Amino acid sequence: MQKFTLNIILLLALNSAYSQKVEIIRQSENLISKTDNYFAFLETTTDTLQLTFVATVKASGKKNDVSLQNLFYKIHNKANALGANSFKLNTYISNDSTTESVLILDTYVGSVAVLDTNFDHHEQNMIVIFGDDKINGSDTYSFKINDEKKNIKSGTYYKYIIAKDREIKINNGGFLGMTVFLKWKPNKQAAFLSLTGFGIGGPLSSQTIGLSFNTGRINSIEGDFGLLLMQILKQSPK
Repeated sequence: MQKFTLNIILLLALNSAYSQKVEIIRQSENLISKTDNYFAFLETTTDTLQLTFVATVKASGKKNDVSLQNLFYKIHNKANALGANSFKLNTYISNDSTTESVLILDTYVGSVAVLDTNFDHHEQNMIVIFGDDKINGSDTYSFKINDEKKNIKSGTYYKYIIAKDREIKINNGGFLGMTVFLKWKPNKQAAFLSLTGFGIGGPLSSQTIGLSFNTGRINSIEGDFGLLLMQILKQSPK
């Protein structure tokens, strides 16, 4: 009986491993040194001529077994190992006519100065709220901004710019849910939030208060992944 159970566990593990594939489509012939784990989203205004191309990397998997988050971090790990520290979206495919989700990123290595300039081009005092990363999903998520109810569908996001000297209150789940307060600050970097468990990028800032029960939660999404999501998903109407 123990042997049978062990075989089942091994088969499930192997199936999970093979459900996702990572492959290099094109790679630089130059020798590139290993970098740290940084993997910066490159704005369209950043000239790739200031960067060194590393590789075009593809991650894919069956739509029912893999998420956009899974694909991104598979490429993240592979690209870091090749020496890349930044990326641009090449292609993302996940629609009703395919059985696979495919993410392709062009990856580069850039100097600290170039990446700092690129970072300065990110929109500031921006709040972006995601329900999930399922482009073809059917779920709807509700939350409140400054006590005004908002709804977003699967595969969309809500964008809000904090006005100068103002504060925004975000609630998910009502009184027993979670409430977040974020204030405008000069040069404040964007905040990316999830109403579900995907894309967790660590704890929210000290400007966050609330209780997270089954009624609602608000998680942080790592910024570079959040910027990629904005390129792939659709913005929800106000």
